[in-house]
Amino acid sequence: DHYERGSGLMDVIEAEDMGMPGSKKDATAVANNRRIRECQQPLLLNWALALMRRKQWHEAERKCTEVLLDIEGNSVKALFRRGQCQVQLGNFDDAKKDLLKARDLDSSIADDVEKEMVKLKRQQKVLDQKDRSWAQKALQKGLADERSAKTAKSASLQDQPEECRDKETSKARLMPSTPSSAPAGASLVEVLAAQEKAASEAHVDDDTYARQREAI
Repeated sequence: DHYERGSGLMDVIEAEDMGMPGSKKDATAVANNRRIRECQQPLLLNWALALMRRKQWHEAERKCTEVLLDIEGNSVKALFRRGQCQVQLGNFDDAKKDLLKARDLDSSIADDVEKEMVKLKRQQKVLDQKDRSWAQKALQKGLADERSAKTAKSASLQDQPEECRDKETSKARLMPSTPSSAPAGASLVEVLAAQEKAASEAHVDDDTYARQREAI
């Protein structure tokens, strides 16, 4: 790649400080570095443009960021092109920030910025619709799963033998028709005698009689 080779040849920034920090800068190194950066900026911007035409948005965004961080923080072209990349990447807040800053620095690109803002809003609308659709599907799936779980539980209870269902009921349902006549505070012997009498009068079967005894 010619752009990559050219950028590598200019990646020779010299040390500008002469010895200790805070000392006088090397004027020759400062001048050389300025010339290198002046050459690097159009190279990186054209490189970013070539990447954008190939729809390599991440790589193009990085080249623009390199210009803004290392060479010129207020480069209108770098801001505008990075904003275009951010729109395509779905980073709408960052895109809006870059595009508006580029417009503020150079009002002559206002129309171009407005076109990109229209694209941004269109992309945002599409993304919002996808999010709403996903949320609706997730909600419907959740409700369906909940209904399925309730139906399965109900069917499971229906499939159980009657004895199993009786064991899951409360203690009161173990003796549905044989109320005890033992007074409150009666001893265990008195309670058992009262239960036996009530069971005899109700003509309960042996299984029910046994469950009543277990309940006591």
